[in-house]
Amino acid sequence: MKKFFAFMMIAAAVAACDNPLEYKPENKDDELIVNALLDASETSHTVTVAVSNTEYVRNVNSATLRCFVNGVKVAEKSELSDHYSYYSQGSVDGKMFEFNASFKAGDLVRIEVDAEGKFHASNEQVVPEKPQINKIDTVMVESLDYSAKYMICTNITDVDGDAEDFYRLDMEYVMEEDIFKDEEYLGHETGLSECMMDTENDPVLSEGHIGNEDSIFELGENNYYGVFSDVLFNGGSVTLRPEVKIWTQTWSYPQTVEDFNKITVAYSLKLRLMHISKRNYYYLKAVNSLRDGSTDLALEDVSIPDNIDGGIGFIGISNSSTALFELGTASYDVSPDYYDGPYYEE
Repeated sequence: MKKFFAFMMIAAAVAACDNPLEYKPENKDDELIVNALLDASETSHTVTVAVSNTEYVRNVNSATLRCFVNGVKVAEKSELSDHYSYYSQGSVDGKMFEFNASFKAGDLVRIEVDAEGKFHASNEQVVPEKPQINKIDTVMVESLDYSAKYMICTNITDVDGDAEDFYRLDMEYVMEEDIFKDEEYLGHETGLSECMMDTENDPVLSEGHIGNEDSIFELGENNYYGVFSDVLFNGGSVTLRPEVKIWTQTWSYPQTVEDFNKITVAYSLKLRLMHISKRNYYYLKAVNSLRDGSTDLALEDVSIPDNIDGGIGFIGISNSSTALFELGTASYDVSPDYYDGPYYEE
């Protein structure tokens, strides 16, 4: 049971876009694990690596990553950085490559990793088309003392009406803070936090299982990773209506300024719509089930897709569109010795 639990913890770490892997009891020799969720809308990318067999998972001692776009090498890295995840509680739980590369729709991207003189793993796939966000609006569902629950109405258009398309929706809460001491401007900081979406009452994000405990997300109701197909709107447009809880009367303690007494904050919601592959869609659905289920049930019932040649793991490449929705502004008279202070609207 101990080795089962070790594999389960790695799978659970994908909540921060990280490293699940499939348990394969027939594999007795060491294998190279390679995992990444890359986005063509960004130029900075990370790929995590490790070595596994049926008894343990360990760090890679030395490795080289090469990235090719349409057959041309665009990046090569041999430096490994420490990897942290939400579940590691501040301790190092693996190694990763960090590299820069530009991708666009239709590019053939190949990732190769050689490690410890004996492991050779690779993945190759085509970058999908960029999705289209038409309009965003909000409806306040519930107002609380220091927060509010919003329905985020997002109208999108399907990429290709002749094909089966798959998507992922996620949101971040953004606080842009200007910091002052006696009206003297001291600096600017940006705070980001993930928004947990409630997808239960949206027909597309729940894939037709509105308020139904017998959800397509096999071990639970909520679609944590916001993945969905175009089966209900193929070739057309649709409005997604997830709900999110947002802290609208708060501020993030400055990291670069110590002596301050006023903070002004602009609150926004950053929405990202990703066009993903079918395999990436089922990968995230499997991890969604692991997140909702118990350890034993997950290992018995859920198989996580694997697309690494010469190793195990998963690499996904998405193409995304983003939109920033402004929620409002506020100012706070604060003391550095106390986290919160009097609040008033600007």
